[in-house]
Amino acid sequence: MRRKVQRAQLGEKTLRSFHKLIQTSKIHENNNELLIKCIKNFSDTLGAWWVEDDNLTIKLSHGRFLVQDEKLYYQRENLKLIQEMYHFFENRKLSGICFKSDLKNYSSENLLCFTRILNVAGEKEDPLAWIVKQVKRKAFSWVEILQLPNTKPQGQDFERKEMARKTYAYALTSVKEVAQKINTQRQAGVRKLKRIVQNMVDILSEDESVLLGISTMRDYDDYTYTHSVNVAILSLCLGKRIGLS
Repeated sequence: MRRKVQRAQLGEKTLRSFHKLIQTSKIHENNNELLIKCIKNFSDTLGAWWVEDDNLTIKLSHGRFLVQDEKLYYQRENLKLIQEMYHFFENRKLSGICFKSDLKNYSSENLLCFTRILNVAGEKEDPLAWIVKQVKRKAFSWVEILQLPNTKPQGQDFERKEMARKTYAYALTSVKEVAQKINTQRQAGVRKLKRIVQNMVDILSEDESVLLGISTMRDYDDYTYTHSVNVAILSLCLGKRIGLS
């Protein structure tokens, strides 16, 4: 149990140092001291995994980050980190990245070059294909871009995600309205909330991962309300899994 907790903590540290490297490389040149420090910190976290394993994978699956197949636990202090990295991976259509221990045999400039490729990819029409092409062109044998087969029509998948985003936003707004009415001792109706929950049920019946993913993508500046909506989503998913009507 203790080892599992330690691996989960190392996983969060790895994602955090990777995020810091990505952000810092956007604004600084290669010889910047802060950037050099970020490269070292991320390399050190990779090295901690390589003591036991030859590879380190960072994967995105059903709205959750897995570092070396260890799920990152959502906590209030890391929600912003997970949200930003979720957007970063999603915008580049990345399912995951595998860093191989062979990276130890290359200079830090190689890792920095790869990081800059990831940043620039966000501006490309087909970011994933562009990343794969650049990695192959640079002969970066120490990194592998993980790709999952796309089994759903892209148009249908996009529409479903948009519906999930709108439903989540409506739910958040409605919960705030009800809370404000209760605080001012006004009558609070729940008819609107019932309609929104039914929309959630409809989405979950088709693909629960879409709504689960949305729950990690919102802005968590108002934790109480977003927490309430996220608990509702998890409760609906649990109900579906155990066969409730």
